[in-house]
Amino acid sequence: MKKVKCVFCGRVSRRANEHLWPRWLQEFVDRGSLLRAETHLSICGQTVSQRVLENEALVFGKVCENCNHGWMSELEKEVCPILKPLLSTADLNGFAVDELAAGVLARWAFKTAIVRNLGTNYRAIVPPSQFSEFYATRRIPNFTYVDLAIAHTHESLSGLQSQTLTGIVEMGDEEPIKRAISGLYNIVLGLNHALLRVVHFPMSGYTVRSELAHGRRAFRLHPNGMSGLLNEEAVVSDLFDLEVSTFFEPVTD
Repeated sequence: MKKVKCVFCGRVSRRANEHLWPRWLQEFVDRGSLLRAETHLSICGQTVSQRVLENEALVFGKVCENCNHGWMSELEKEVCPILKPLLSTADLNGFAVDELAAGVLARWAFKTAIVRNLGTNYRAIVPPSQFSEFYATRRIPNFTYVDLAIAHTHESLSGLQSQTLTGIVEMGDEEPIKRAISGLYNIVLGLNHALLRVVHFPMSGYTVRSELAHGRRAFRLHPNGMSGLLNEEAVVSDLFDLEVSTFFEPVTD
């Protein structure tokens, strides 16, 4: 068994095969389909690259067995009873999410998003420090936002990654915003009709809005996770729609 320096705990230990989509999730959603297409889009929605791989080949080799079979396995057990009903519901309008479920779902979405970034054929846009910070604290890093939306026509499992963000910049903040943009990421996970958006925008005095384009509003899971019912305000057409409908703005008192 080969050894690896774990991206989370930093120890050199036996390497695990951490699946980019957890195996139980693949089985639950796709009933064990053997192949999956991994696609990356440009800012205009054009395909930059696409690979068709066997699910067993979609693994991340920089996680140790201790992390994989320890705290990461526990997180999967926590999220399983939340995700399974969510992904089994034909119409998510009116689906209830409480504060506890929102927190678990947000942590799982963050872990899955950052692992997928390093494990797919896309440039590394997640700062390495976030892996070790999440391991040490089990908390989502500051300036990170996790939202839930609905796409009625989306099926199976898919992902979209970018560093695009649109917003309002106050006069005098142009240079700090430029520095913040170099460290931001916008990752969307599609799981049947449920879409999870993980956005990191490291800029004090600003926030990423839960409001989307055209009067819509995503269900905020983190920070200050909501509790309540999903509704038609959270509906988007697809992953790209949710990704481009990400806006930042100055924090107002």
